[in-house]
Amino acid sequence: MKTRKTILSMALITALSMAIAACGNGSAPINPDGTSSDDGSVTTAPADGLSFIPEGTNYNGEEVKIMYAHVLMSDSENEVTYTPDELDGDIISDAVYKRTTMAEEKLGVKITSEHLKDYGTLPKVIEQSIMADDNRFDAVVGRLQVMVTASSNGHLLNLKNIKTLDLSNQWWDPNVNDCMDFGGVQNIASGDINYCDDYSINVIFFNKKLFEAYGIEEPYQLVRDGTWTFDKLLEMQNDAAVDLNGDGKQDDEDLYGLGTSNVIIVDAYCSAYKMNMMDVGDDGFPYFSIDLDKFSSAVDKIFDLNWQTNGVHAYKEISDNNEMTDLCNYFSQDHLVFIHNWLYASETSYLRDMKSDYGIIPYPKYDENQDGYYTFQHDQIGLFTIPVTSTKKDMAGAVLEAMSSESSKTVVPSYYEVALKSKYSRDSESAEMIDIIHNGHMLDPAWIYCSYIGDLAQAPRNLMLKEKRDFMSFYDSNKSKYQKNLDKLIKDFKSLEE
Repeated sequence: MKTRKTILSMALITALSMAIAACGNGSAPINPDGTSSDDGSVTTAPADGLSFIPEGTNYNGEEVKIMYAHVLMSDSENEVTYTPDELDGDIISDAVYKRTTMAEEKLGVKITSEHLKDYGTLPKVIEQSIMADDNRFDAVVGRLQVMVTASSNGHLLNLKNIKTLDLSNQWWDPNVNDCMDFGGVQNIASGDINYCDDYSINVIFFNKKLFEAYGIEEPYQLVRDGTWTFDKLLEMQNDAAVDLNGDGKQDDEDLYGLGTSNVIIVDAYCSAYKMNMMDVGDDGFPYFSIDLDKFSSAVDKIFDLNWQTNGVHAYKEISDNNEMTDLCNYFSQDHLVFIHNWLYASETSYLRDMKSDYGIIPYPKYDENQDGYYTFQHDQIGLFTIPVTSTKKDMAGAVLEAMSSESSKTVVPSYYEVALKSKYSRDSESAEMIDIIHNGHMLDPAWIYCSYIGDLAQAPRNLMLKEKRDFMSFYDSNKSKYQKNLDKLIKDFKSLEE
């Protein structure tokens, strides 16, 4: 059966418009006498290695309020602060509390948080706060999709003008931040300060019990050897599918080679093949970098995974109104050999309580000539920013910098080394694979600017939904439109900067 149903939709990322250039003109520096024109009085305290924050910075107990909104966070979860009353020995909450407390002590501040449960309303909440001039928060963290919307509305500062922030430090993420820099203006940033971004990278889970039962070679050594390729996955998924009840139909009693969705299969494999449609040039502006021949060939491969089904049982089809957890359910009940999902799935009850052991591996290479393994970074990634009307720009910058620095020593090791590698993975090989996956995560700028330049980023998915393969023809007929829109974006931006 060729028509595949989408069970998980990624909202389209709002484009950065020309208004981003007017998001801010910097913040007042901390004066030699220990005062700041925007942050109040400052006395001396050890900087403890944060050399870009003036030595002796201490804000004498002032409050810094952070608004956070994230789709993957439960009501009880808090990525910014945990109070002692909430600590229960949980690895992550303890690490967040320790991180935030250490940042408070370094800078002499009190960090407080407000959780916006309806994360999609964040741009409106920021706008309302700006209009009311109520100083409701000094910094914000939210998922990429809504943060880019707030950026395009002109409501966020250029973080590069914050004297107490240095986004080149190792605790900030260049794989993401380089895509957020538009001609030298960067309003939003990602790094070790948040851990929800680690949830939202794509991985492949495989059922070790089924591998053993059907004599399938576990792919760990293939990954190490650099021979874990798309063709190998396609071979394995087709060989593993079995019509267990012999009725010639897809049903819940059968064994399927692969469970996935249209969204994950297309977007994730484009990144897995290291095929950005756009990149950022030395001038800080995006440009089209698509290798059309390779991209067209890769789209064919992706479609083969979706349509080449060895009868009817290699690929599990589910309906639009189901959630991704349905695939986890099939997988945990030993009806799927492979499953595409986010790493976050390892923390769901389906996989956490799964009786059969599973392994975690990266998406395969395009072919053995590819230089490494790459993974798609979804828009659930959290990004931090400072609103344009902040009266505590330097203080908020120092707090974000200190929190991210301390996170690299506390939250990241706890989440990554303890939670992901030990608590939620089933074997040492999976922990090794998680390292490979994290080292190769990437974000295509075409997703960031898609609403402005056109539907290029969504084109492969849309073609597959229509059961069409000819990406080259589609691109040739639309490339002039995309280039015209991009040229206008850059021209308008530069004119505002002059």
